Amino acid sequence: MFCTKRPAAVNLLARLIAHQNEVLRFAQDLRVPFTNNRAENDIRMVKLQQKISGGWRTLPGAQAFLAVRSYLSTARKHGLNALAVLRQLFNDPPWLPTSHHLNSYLRSSLDSSAHLRRAHPRWSASPPAPTHR
Repeated sequence: MFCTKRPAAVNLLARLIAHQNEVLRFAQDLRVPFTNNRAENDIRMVKLQQKISGGWRTLPGAQAFLAVRSYLSTARKHGLNALAVLRQLFNDPPWLPTSHHLNSYLRSSLDSSAHLRRAHPRWSASPPAPTHR
């Protein structure tokens, strides 16, 4: 039996159909961001540090670097100044995200999503049911 290789576009379409719920989750759950840019941006600086220095010499050094990066990234996502948070870390009780910070962050995300839905009425409807042919 002779099998031909499927084109990349056909493979992509098959994967999108098979994983439709995951791909369109942002349209059903407004807490899910439309893109993963924030996660990619978090990784970018770590990758850059790794390229510049060729890696870390010790595991504790890598863990310390990643802990600081994670702390600053979380603070930035909550709208806080990185330098102010570091200053507070060493002088006062450290800033820690609370449910209040999380709730205000989610509220602002939902508000921006609502703005998009008002601007684009077709996004306000539920996604269409999958059709399999």
